[in-house]
Amino acid sequence: MYRNFHIATYPHAEYLYYADLDTVEEAIRYFQKRLPLTKVYLETHRGMYDIEESKMRAVKELFHRYGIETGGAIAPTLSIPGHEKNTLYDVICYQDPVYREAFLDIVRYTASLFDEIILDDFFFTSCKCPLCIDARGDRTWAEYRTDLMLQVSRDMKAAAADVNPGCRLIIKYPNWYESYRQCGYAPDLQKDVFDFVYTGTEARNPKYDPQHVQRYLSYSSFRRITGIVPGRNLGAWIDEGGSNNHINTWVEQAALSLFAGAKELIACRDWMSFRYPTLTECPLQPVLGQQLKRIDSLLDKTGTPIGVSVYEPLEGSGEGQLINYLGMLGIPFEPSAVFREDAPVIFLTASAAGDPQILTKLKSYVRNGGHAVATPAFVEAMSDRGIDEITNAQITNRRASAELFIADGYHRNQRIYCESREPVTFPVYTCSGGAWQAVSMVTEEAGFSILTEEFYGDGSFLILNIPDDYSQLYRLPEAVVAEIAAVLTRGLFVSLSAAPKYSLFVYDNQTFGLISYRPHAGEVDISIRLEDASGIRDLETGEVFAPLTVDMHPEKRFDSAKIPEALTEQHYKVSIENGEFRFFEVLRKEHA
Repeated sequence: MYRNFHIATYPHAEYLYYADLDTVEEAIRYFQKRLPLTKVYLETHRGMYDIEESKMRAVKELFHRYGIETGGAIAPTLSIPGHEKNTLYDVICYQDPVYREAFLDIVRYTASLFDEIILDDFFFTSCKCPLCIDARGDRTWAEYRTDLMLQVSRDMKAAAADVNPGCRLIIKYPNWYESYRQCGYAPDLQKDVFDFVYTGTEARNPKYDPQHVQRYLSYSSFRRITGIVPGRNLGAWIDEGGSNNHINTWVEQAALSLFAGAKELIACRDWMSFRYPTLTECPLQPVLGQQLKRIDSLLDKTGTPIGVSVYEPLEGSGEGQLINYLGMLGIPFEPSAVFREDAPVIFLTASAAGDPQILTKLKSYVRNGGHAVATPAFVEAMSDRGIDEITNAQITNRRASAELFIADGYHRNQRIYCESREPVTFPVYTCSGGAWQAVSMVTEEAGFSILTEEFYGDGSFLILNIPDDYSQLYRLPEAVVAEIAAVLTRGLFVSLSAAPKYSLFVYDNQTFGLISYRPHAGEVDISIRLEDASGIRDLETGEVFAPLTVDMHPEKRFDSAKIPEALTEQHYKVSIENGEFRFFEVLRKEHA
């Protein structure tokens, strides 16, 4: 067993419907040798499959004999003959009383068997049947579905309590957070109904899977939900979909979820649902079991995750999944549904414009010394709401492509020219002479802004340009990525200077880790911004690294009359294999 987390699994109702007890017992034995289970969630219903009571009780008892806790589970997909609905996945139309009551009957049945029920992430609605159209009225679909699913959540709670007053309910939130409100998910409201939540951290093949979810999502999604429901985010849910040709993708889902603070891991879907002819034919389970031992030892030494605050109000929309691309550029993020006025840096995407009070919050934050970094999409969304008081940037409908870039941070006084191997296409925005271009791109004989900084009050407002195709961020040269990362992480004790396809994880006890998604081994530059740092030590091997250089920033720029207080920055070179992760602690002078 593990010290810092538990492992659970989730056999689908389809498997339980067909499997006999001998097959289930064989699977349990296989698990306990390679990936010891603490808990199993047994599904009573999914689509066309329902498990009758005597069999479910027998399966439940079998797991108990092996010391494995059991909970109930429901996948809310259903089609009732004579009442068919025109919906994807047969997700339930909760406006139809026939479907609603059928669902509540499933809840009552499951509550009669278990003291805990988890809902798979089909507990949403996308139905636009005549009943839903009429019930929506003048509301938006998001407003209507949020109201509807909140009421269904309450009905579900009452139905479970009717047969089992102590039954605890868990809702699993999917990895497509950018569409929560459109489908009725409202973690900020449902947290007052459900006892606990679970987070979907499935990051499958980022290129060929239709979602194109980037691997950093396995970290950011868990942090996002934890911020909304602190103390009641039970764990992370991963699956092997899209991982069969790349085992690292499977292991990374688990690793990043645990690095984000998950205390339980549901390893779900085909192989955990025993849909291989035999479990021994699946190569994924033993590999994960071995890696979890290593991760468990690391988590003995890390603290609470911290990162760059990203304001994503739940009522907002736009630029969904962007931070998961930026998170692959070595920028550690801490998503938040609340505007963190105490954060040294706040990152704002188009989603933040969904807050009707965002301009008031933003002006106060920057005026009082905060540093806000926004995308052009956010600025454009705020163009008729007074953003011109902070910036005079103009977002155009033009595009420009380049391979030549300039990284020129104002306080570094070091202009770096660098090239990408392929052109990168950015939207064009313009700023006045009062803005500094920290990063720009150069075409034939013209230049365009990538990262600009303007001052407002005691703080600064920066605009970070984003390609329409987020994946083109991976084409940016290392010096450009390093400058962007340095600006966003200015409130953290560590920053990464590396090519794209690395992630950085930072903790409040001066430990940090990095992972490589690169196709080959590489070397990264780690910057430590602690005055009394004397070195860094590998948390696993004990290897100690001394700083190669010590820089003082900022420096005098041109004819400026003042220089802000200098900050010591130590630089370390660390090698890392492709697909590997390494964790370090900062050594302080008193420990030298």
